[in-house]
Amino acid sequence: MDESLDGMVRWHARHRADASAVICGDARRSYSELYDRSGRLAAGLLATGLKPGDRVAILLPNCIEYLELYLAAARSGLPLVPINAALTGPEIAYILEDSGAALVIAADGLDVPEGLPVIRDLAALIDGGSALEAVVPGPDAVFFQGYTSGTTGRPKGCVQTLGAFVEHFRRSFGLYRHDADDVMLMPGPLFHEAPALFSLAQLYYGGTVLLLSRFDAATALTEIGTHRATTIGFAVPTMLDRMIPAAREHDTSSLRSIVTAGAPLHPETREGTLRAFPTAALHEFYGGTEIGIITNIEHRAGRAFGSSVGTAVPGFDVVLLDETDQPVAPGEVGLIYVSPIMMAGYHGRPQATADATRTLDGVDWLTLGDLGRLDEDGHLYLVDRKSHMIITGGENVYPAEVEAVLAEHPAIDDVAVIGLPDADWGEAVTAVIATTGEAPDLDSVRTFARARLAGYKTPRRVVIVDEIPRTASGKILKHRLRNDLAGGEPPSEPGGR
Repeated sequence: MDESLDGMVRWHARHRADASAVICGDARRSYSELYDRSGRLAAGLLATGLKPGDRVAILLPNCIEYLELYLAAARSGLPLVPINAALTGPEIAYILEDSGAALVIAADGLDVPEGLPVIRDLAALIDGGSALEAVVPGPDAVFFQGYTSGTTGRPKGCVQTLGAFVEHFRRSFGLYRHDADDVMLMPGPLFHEAPALFSLAQLYYGGTVLLLSRFDAATALTEIGTHRATTIGFAVPTMLDRMIPAAREHDTSSLRSIVTAGAPLHPETREGTLRAFPTAALHEFYGGTEIGIITNIEHRAGRAFGSSVGTAVPGFDVVLLDETDQPVAPGEVGLIYVSPIMMAGYHGRPQATADATRTLDGVDWLTLGDLGRLDEDGHLYLVDRKSHMIITGGENVYPAEVEAVLAEHPAIDDVAVIGLPDADWGEAVTAVIATTGEAPDLDSVRTFARARLAGYKTPRRVVIVDEIPRTASGKILKHRLRNDLAGGEPPSEPGGR
């Protein structure tokens, strides 16, 4: 049996033709429809003159067509470059240029930088497409090039092959047991790797993906009851926070499993989720675009381990290294490295790939730059996430990028951007500003930043100080700022994403 992504979905299309593959609002696709449409989409894209290996950038909201595009990529050899449509024009232009995208598929009304062909009418492409001629990308073919940022805040393209994604599916099955009877609610955006990975794993094993076009807590809870969803495939903690207060008003008794990651799971969120969804196991994993799922913990059974993100999943190992690349003792803090390495590398950045890897006793290891500690039982506890990275509502924000924009504000002499604890967003993007003139207010800072950055990157709080603390070499002492401000009440107000 062909156990590639294409082969497994083809099997379901043949043997379970009418089974529901994807539901999104009032739209539905059976497995036979999904497979036929993805083949026509693949043929239509190749008919534009694209060749296997050419990158196709995607700027779409969650929709069934997004998953059809992933399957078309698996059948055509055209790797996808999913892009967050909330990014600004310059941010999108950078990713398009860096990725080498040959074509863009974008939603109506969304501005796309000039210079590349754009397809907006996927229905016409599918309806006009013929049956796909034999194109069989192998496991080493590039499938996904998702953009993740490094310590400088400049996005890097993380290259994943078809074979790596299938390994992810099998790992997910071993942990969460996808099967043909499962209905998986997917509230996360498909431009992120984890929602895409979990959705495709569900299709790989023949279940139903219950896709939300955008996250709304009331809609999510209603859909769970209406379709008797058995799992929430991937939800960042902020989503769980939104669902907890209203969960008792809905029938969620069909749920057996909830999976979360992407931001710190605070104790109140963890315990609130366990109370609000009493039939469901609560899984939390540690991973990333480069590595998929590395550790996992089920919190209902693992309450004794508190904030642990779990132990290494079967087939993978975790080691913590000190500054001399030597393993640290249990309980000591070290840089987290994982093995085996699943990504093919950072696109066009061999040095960045080399900087993130180490070889110990003939084994290659990769780090995301996170610090952690391991206890005697092998449970991993995160200490800091990618140095100074801020995680707000499940989205990664890199202070250097925001600081570079705010430094251009005419009323700002010096600035540091940090994340401070926030009950709604996990962390609030906070601009600490020094100025010799009239201090800008929050509205001024947000308006200035929003013209240049995505909404989720703009500051939700502004703190005015006399001086930004720095080392003798000029580096900002961000740990001091966080410690000084975390217990206070800096000015804040809601802001849009």
